[in-house]
Parts: sequence; C-alpha cells; structure tokens
Amino acid sequence: MLFDTLVLLKSSYRMNVVFKNVTVVGQGADASSISTLLTPIQAVLNVPQWFNRKPKGTAFNILTDLTGLVKSGEMMLVLGRPGSGCSTLLRILSNQRENYISTTGAVTYGGIAYKDFHSFLGEAIYTAEEDVHHPVLTVSQTLQVALRTKRPAKKLPGQTSDEFIHGMKHLLLKMFGLVNQVHTPVGNEFIRGLSGGERKRLTIAETMTTRAPIQCWDCSTRGLDAASALDYTKSLRIMCDCLDKTTVASFYQASDDMYNLFDKVMLLDKGRCMYFGPAKDAKQYFLDMGFDCEQRKCKPCALHRSLVSLLIRYSNT
Repeated sequence: MLFDTLVLLKSSYRMNVVFKNVTVVGQGADASSISTLLTPIQAVLNVPQWFNRKPKGTAFNILTDLTGLVKSGEMMLVLGRPGSGCSTLLRILSNQRENYISTTGAVTYGGIAYKDFHSFLGEAIYTAEEDVHHPVLTVSQTLQVALRTKRPAKKLPGQTSDEFIHGMKHLLLKMFGLVNQVHTPVGNEFIRGLSGGERKRLTIAETMTTRAPIQCWDCSTRGLDAASALDYTKSLRIMCDCLDKTTVASFYQASDDMYNLFDKVMLLDKGRCMYFGPAKDAKQYFLDMGFDCEQRKCKPCALHRSLVSLLIRYSNT
C-alpha cells in the first residue's frame, strides 16, 4: 500500500530546468512610496494615477548572464550574500516574472519555453522563507484542504477520493513526524500552535501534495536550529530521490552536512555567477585558484571567503 501511494505521489513525467543567458532588470529601493494619512482617502475616492504617481526607481541588473542546468532528481544550492539575487533566481526558475522590469534569456522546462509554461500552473512552485498557513486550521485540516485541491485523476483500482485523501494524509503525517500534532492548530505569531520546525515539516508535506516536478525553496531554514535545518534538508533530499523532483534551494548559513546533500552549487555575487558546477568540486576550484581555506571552516563559509578575496583582488587591480 505504501509503494502504491508513493507511485501516485510521483509525477508521471520528469522535468529538467535549463536557463541560458538570463538577465533580470529590476527597480531600486527609491521606487517605493510611503503611505500617509491621505493614502486610504485617495484609494476610496479613486484619485487619478497622474495625481498619485509613484516615483520612478533606478533600474539595475539583479541577475546578469546566468546559465545553468538542473536535471530531474538533482538538488542545486544557490549561495550568496543578501542582495546577490538568490531569491530572484528562484522566482525566475519558478516562472514568476511579474515584479521585474524586463527579463531576457532562455528558460525551458523539460523542453517547454517559459512563455508556453504559463499553461501548466502548479508544475513549478516557489516557496518563500516564511511559512504561510491558515493559523486556525489544524495540521489534519491543512493537509486535507491541500489534498482535495490536488488529488490525481487516476487512483488505485476501487479507491475513492476520500480513501485516497485519508491514506495520503496519514502517510505524510508519519513520514514527517507530525502524528502527535494532527489536531494541533498551525498557529502564527499571534496564535499558539506548532513550533518552527514542525511548521517547516508541514510546509514540505503540503508541497508534496502538489506533486510539482520543479520546486524552489527560498531560505526556508531561517529561524531553525542546526539540527532542525539539517532534518529539513534531509527531507528535501528524500523527496528528491524518491519522487524525482528538480529541487533548487538557497540557504544563508548551510553547514557541511547540509551542503554535502546537494548535487550542484551556484555561487552568486551582485547577480553574477562566480561558480556553477558539482558541489564536491567547488572548494577545490577555489583552492586551485590560490585561495586558502582556514581550519574549522565549513564549505559554504570557505566559498564565501574565497568570493570576498576574489572581489578584493580584482578591485585592487
């Protein structure tokens, strides 16, 4: 029964992500406007846009000429300091382009161009770093709603929709250790409920119900301790191996144990790619360039240190 259920969760197809010469232009922070006491009055009275114009921001390249490939069943880690464009890359790979001035370059999903991929909503999803759930719903109710909206058309012979939802819900609860919290409200900053680690595991379980072949995770370990962050990454690795998902994630403080779970790594700085390739070869790549790795330094910290040294070297020349 467990094997049959996993087969239903598994997508009927595999999907690679190929991006070539991707350049994203956005607006600077000077484009934001501050709300005043007149803002709600102007909204109610429907003041013309020319009277309530927002300031034009300075256009700049968030990402510049990025090229890469993530195969089905692979995990790619995107590293970079805040402002390097990690979140923007994840949004572009999940085909969310509405908030940018212009986007150039080719992005294909299993051979389908991004312009035609809008017809396949839900096949590439983006998960923000904040866990957004309905706070008053319990864990069981949250999974039930997700399963009812994404139940497959083909089920096991003789299986009804309610039986599928019930069996799949209990499978996900056992898989992510949420059996004892089944009747606990999810909660948020104002309503007491699940802990941070439990809420992260619920987010992964809810994501699995979508059966999306391409999944992008944006700094989802923020606020977690080291053990919970490692368990979270292991859950992504299990989901990627068992269900052949194409996974792209960005972490701010990744340990060596988390780093070693990824197949590829992309190191960004100011929207430019400093390294892209196998994760196991990234450290040696910078060592061959003449950089030193201090003792007791994890691989992500060593990569960031090499990146800073590289920028200082080029700025002095």
